[in-house]
Amino acid sequence: MKRNCNSASSLLLVGLSALVTKENDMNLFGRWLSVDPQRAAEGYTYGVELARRVSETTGLKVATWMPLFGASSGGITFSCRVDSLAAMGAASEKLAGDKGYQDLLAKNGGKLIGPMEDQISQFVSIAGEPNLAGNYASIISAQMGLGKLIEAMGWAVEVLDHVVALTGVGGSLVQGLFGPFGTVAWIGLYENLAQLDEATAKQMADTTYIEMVNHAGGLFVTGSVSSVLLQRVE
Repeated sequence: MKRNCNSASSLLLVGLSALVTKENDMNLFGRWLSVDPQRAAEGYTYGVELARRVSETTGLKVATWMPLFGASSGGITFSCRVDSLAAMGAASEKLAGDKGYQDLLAKNGGKLIGPMEDQISQFVSIAGEPNLAGNYASIISAQMGLGKLIEAMGWAVEVLDHVVALTGVGGSLVQGLFGPFGTVAWIGLYENLAQLDEATAKQMADTTYIEMVNHAGGLFVTGSVSSVLLQRVE
């Protein structure tokens, strides 16, 4: 199954983007913070508690993640799918008026530390059936070159479709509404690391995939490609 969504002109990685189940949930919110390295276990436990409170108060399904590879250790990411910027604003108003949430924030005590960064992204395409309960999120991002936006976006959707058909693992392509101009991200959710190993091996052995990657030269800004692996925290 493939669903294409309306896209905007600027793109940005948002780490948990394959978590979409409803057609009207076209946007993804992400918040990045750090955990005090001296209180890591306590910090992640507190983060999960915060996410649960937000979910209960707003009705949004908030997920909590930590980086494994490709990003600084000690980070924590919260994400949720949301209909629109207006809906995100309404959720923020609910939290501002919720005493339980405000009391929980007051108990942070330095467990989660800044700087804090919020982002909103938009789904461009979803291929296959993403594993919504996946424990690992593999995310590859790249910045499209100016003057190459249409061609690069077409290539991004094409390579998503090919990889999903090849590996059998559903995935999505997202586009940020804010942040660095022209950044796209491909996201796949995996049940375990063995499944990710198997999918990676299939890609590396597939000549069509390799040729597609080779043909991407000139479409994206040199040095902008990055890859990160996140693990769900519960």
